[in-house]
Amino acid sequence: MRYYVAALLIVVIFIMPWFGMNFPDVATEILATIRSAGEQIAAVILMRKPVTVEQLKSNYMMASIPGQEKVRILVVPGHEPDFGGTEFGSLDERVD
Repeated sequence: MRYYVAALLIVVIFIMPWFGMNFPDVATEILATIRSAGEQIAAVILMRKPVTVEQLKSNYMMASIPGQEKVRILVVPGHEPDFGGTEFGSLDERVD
């Protein structure tokens, strides 16, 4: 484990500044991607606001745009246990 920590410190101390000096555009993009991922993870953890079926129905019934028909949306929480989902080779998204 200490070798992993040592390798990480070497990368952070020596290689990251060299990379930033030689490839500033790429380094900026990488840091922006890391920052964005951190913000999205924090939003998922800190700002989760679950919605109930009753809330969805009441919001739909109260919403109206004069002269236009409402759009129907099918909300599907998951797949059937025996079919559906992504498959890749012998791997399935669903749980059998």
